[in-house]
Amino acid sequence: MEIQGKDYTLKELTVDGLADFENFVRSQRLKIFMAAAGDMEPEEVSAARMDILRATLRGADLDSEMNTINGGRYIIYLALRDNPGVTLASMSELITMENLGAILDAVNELSAESPNEKAVEESPGSESS
Repeated sequence: MEIQGKDYTLKELTVDGLADFENFVRSQRLKIFMAAAGDMEPEEVSAARMDILRATLRGADLDSEMNTINGGRYIIYLALRDNPGVTLASMSELITMENLGAILDAVNELSAESPNEKAVEESPGSESS
C-alpha cells in the first residue's frame, strides 16, 4: 500500500497482534490513571494500578478502543511494524486525517482475508457461516 508516496507492506492482524493491542489499551488506561492520581495515597495508587492491570478486557472494550484515533493508530502500527523505519512514533508522520480511513479499511480487509482466520473457521468442530 502506498502511504505518503512510499510503498509499505501491510500485515494482517493476528491473535498475537490483538494481544499486543490489549496490552496497549491497558498501558494507556494506566497512563491516564497515573496522570490523575496525584493526591491519592501510595497504597491506593498501588491497589488501583493492580486493578487496572488485572481487569479483563472484553471484546466490546477492545472494539471501543479500536474506534478511537489512538486505537486506530496502534492497529495501523501493528499492520506496518515489520516495515523498515516504522515505529509507533512515526505513525504521526504517516497517518493523516485524509488517509486514516483508507489505511484502516485496508488493514480490516486484509485481516478479514487472513489465512489464520480461515483455518480457524474451517477447523473441525467449528461452524462456518
